[in-house]
Amino acid sequence: SRYDARLVAWLVKAHLLLSTTAQKLDIGDPQVINEVARKVGDEAHLDYLYVLTCADVRGTNPKLWNSWKASLFQNLYEKTRRALRRGLETPVDKEELMRENQAGARALLQSAGFSAEAVEAVWQRLPETYFLRYTPEEIARHTQVLADWFARR
Repeated sequence: SRYDARLVAWLVKAHLLLSTTAQKLDIGDPQVINEVARKVGDEAHLDYLYVLTCADVRGTNPKLWNSWKASLFQNLYEKTRRALRRGLETPVDKEELMRENQAGARALLQSAGFSAEAVEAVWQRLPETYFLRYTPEEIARHTQVLADWFARR
């Protein structure tokens, strides 16, 4: 159909977008994610492009595919999908993303028995950009490790 032909043409044109972005740009930067979302346009195109990107890398050279690359592409996919769901007219705000990531990590840490003081003692040593680059689950895991390490010192 005409739609399918246009979709395939767009996929050919954009087939390196996710791979290049994930491997060469800071996908923790909301501006990078917003730019990818603008170029992709909607979730259907993102889904097709994600599958094509993974298949392209694996098909081109299976030895290049590894868990790190899979995680990197999936992370970019999830962040872009979130940006598309939010809407292109309301891009991700750095401060809001940082607050959301910290709130999610705090909840996980609180349920694991960590005090607010222990969390703050670790977080005051971290730059703001850290809270943009990692998910709440990763922040919580890193905080647990660092809190334990600081306690032993």
